[in-house]
Amino acid sequence: MIFGGLDLSIYKKKTAICFIKRKEKFEIFFVKENLSDSQIIRFVKKFKPVYFSIDAPLVWREFKDRKEDKILRRFFYEKKVKVKPGILPFYTKSMIELSRRGRRIYLKLIKYTKVLETHPTASIRAIGFEENYKKNKSDFFKLIKKISDEFVNMGSIKNHNQLDSLFCALFSYYFYKKKNIFICRKRLPYGIVIKLK
Repeated sequence: MIFGGLDLSIYKKKTAICFIKRKEKFEIFFVKENLSDSQIIRFVKKFKPVYFSIDAPLVWREFKDRKEDKILRRFFYEKKVKVKPGILPFYTKSMIELSRRGRRIYLKLIKYTKVLETHPTASIRAIGFEENYKKNKSDFFKLIKKISDEFVNMGSIKNHNQLDSLFCALFSYYFYKKKNIFICRKRLPYGIVIKLK
């Protein structure tokens, strides 16, 4: 079985996709970035993942903070874990643009796979990694080293966008297995990974 994840950005060059399988370990068998909407859809059609998770707001009702994001923030508040840059409110300009692109892609992908929403940075914080892996290269490699025992082909992950797409794919897998996750919305499921083992 194949599971996929998409670290979506409003910028094509920062958008990354990852597909994994699970045997004794997770096998990372495809990673790519700098993706247009049509390329994303083409790869999903090609690999046919059981679940495909996207890092973007896919559901909204009006331009205000989403209930599911508040639930996720409360989860971290109760655990006394800081998530930087945080669970951003939906109504910021960049998040509105991101959600529009995400929604456009989502409506095309549901013909080919079951789509989920996730937040990879929150997953990485939930498994206990607090350093700034997005801006500090040494922290990025520290995180890679921390989790590498669980993966085959970890060397294919070259930057934080690709790493986030991997964590999106991991949420797809654990959602399928119904373990190691926290769910903050059930309809069009939205949640994070909280442990790897």
